[in-house]
Amino acid sequence: MSFTTIGQTNGSTVFHPLQDFFAQLTSAVAQSATPKNDATPEAAANVITAHKPMGFFKRLGQRIERMEMKRQEAYLAESTDIYDLEHRIKQLEYRRSSNIY
Repeated sequence: MSFTTIGQTNGSTVFHPLQDFFAQLTSAVAQSATPKNDATPEAAANVITAHKPMGFFKRLGQRIERMEMKRQEAYLAESTDIYDLEHRIKQLEYRRSSNIY
């Protein structure tokens, strides 16, 4: 590939090195983008969706769940004895079943 033809006035020879470069680049991209023989379209779709970033509300929901778990663990850790721990666990289970928070 020679860049000496860039100064020439003929339009077809001016962009010849760039055309070769982009032809090689597009063929390399096309080869890497083709699925393997053993890959199915479903497997390719699973790979694409596996790397899909989580949405804002999903991340927010997970954050809230983690905070609630930490709050409950701290509440249970404050128990003074085994009977107090059992009582607190029953309270949390009752709240969870009744949706009381």
